Amino acid sequence: MKTSISNCVRCGGAHENVELKPMTNGGKYTHYSTCPSTGEPILVRSWFPDQARPILDRVFAELGSAMDKFKPFNSQHEGYAVILEKLDELWDAIKERDAPRSALEGEAIQVAAMAVRFVFDMRFYFRENGNGGSDDCAGDGSSEGD
Repeated sequence: MKTSISNCVRCGGAHENVELKPMTNGGKYTHYSTCPSTGEPILVRSWFPDQARPILDRVFAELGSAMDKFKPFNSQHEGYAVILEKLDELWDAIKERDAPRSALEGEAIQVAAMAVRFVFDMRFYFRENGNGGSDDCAGDGSSEGD
């Protein structure tokens, strides 16, 4: 199996068409290779970014579309409600036993995009508006009045 490495832990460089060899030790690393620049071993985790990239591209396309159409979440509660709505739509598709994989993937992509949107809005939108990402109605966690 071959893959690309964008930030080699040994030399910091990018490498194309790196041959991966399977490991059989049952640990968190499933493959290994050798850095073409230094000749040192590289351990590779069990998932491959090259395989995830097309999925993440779809997530970011969905995210971009949503950000073009809708303003940022007004609160953490609204963000949660939107994610829950998308998750319910995925659950409904799952319960349809004959739902095509493309429909399930589409719903899951929307869940992922809204989760990223939630994080984005918490980091940038709410911070800019001075509330630090917390809701006015969420409470401060104190036990005052109990």
